[in-house]
Amino acid sequence: MKAALLVGLVACAFTTAPPARSATPHEVRVPVAGAELYARDIGQGPAMIVLHGGPDFDHIYLLPELDRLSDHYRLIYYDQRGRGRSADHVQPEDVTLASDLDDLDKVRQHFRLDKVVLLGQLLGHGACSGIRAALSPTCLAPDPDESWPSLRR
Repeated sequence: MKAALLVGLVACAFTTAPPARSATPHEVRVPVAGAELYARDIGQGPAMIVLHGGPDFDHIYLLPELDRLSDHYRLIYYDQRGRGRSADHVQPEDVTLASDLDDLDKVRQHFRLDKVVLLGQLLGHGACSGIRAALSPTCLAPDPDESWPSLRR
């Protein structure tokens, strides 16, 4: 998997920009082992998978503000296993770091993405850091286009 990892918090930098009006969100279910994940895809441009905070949050609190990026990015939100619209038939013991990593990869595969940017907020930021730590340090390389670290495989 080729992935670029962007870890950060979205501040109010886009509060003066008008919301994207041309983008229409598409909602889907992504099948994963033992569950189905709710996902919402909007926009065009480089793909950015958005990891919501938690542990008991879903992606809704990020809307509509983050959608303002959809004129420049393809935003893929998903409710992580056991949270929000991805909570059906999921037991607390089914939610682990390993299942979160596997689910993230299934979301990437579902949307046929080779290269993605991860954007994490609150606990999602911690998940991005955990993903980075779980990968071999040799996968880390500076991204020539950005000042943020990226992951290459």
